[in-house]
Amino acid sequence: MFTAWVAWEDIRTRKIPNKAIVPFFLVFMAFQVITDRANMLDYIIGSVAGCVFLLLAHAFNPKGMGMGDVKLMAVIGLLVGWTGVALTLFLSCIVGAFVAITLILTRRMTIKDTIPFGAVLAPIAFVTFAFDWHKIFWDFLISMV
Repeated sequence: MFTAWVAWEDIRTRKIPNKAIVPFFLVFMAFQVITDRANMLDYIIGSVAGCVFLLLAHAFNPKGMGMGDVKLMAVIGLLVGWTGVALTLFLSCIVGAFVAITLILTRRMTIKDTIPFGAVLAPIAFVTFAFDWHKIFWDFLISMV
């Protein structure tokens, strides 16, 4: 429900409201403390790493990456941990590029336009969390070494 609301708001208004970010940050923090306290550092690192990564993108192009996306990534990192952040960002960039290229080729946007990245981040984070894809992904990578 959180991801659907965030995606819809980002598509509709091009903003991710703080009234979505702050309560869910607190809820996900409490969720991790209750369910997986032993790995709390993993979730905190994920929150900070995701936030810092998108903050750098925002610093280089403030019109292309909004602060709502940065704050959303902090919440996502708290939910999926650092391995989930890496996979979520990787998949979101691929899906976002595919969406942008499709919209450019169909002339619904130009190369100078932006897409609401939160609308891509939110559902991918949900899938990453719901299906534990980040654990499967990292297990696969480790087995390759």
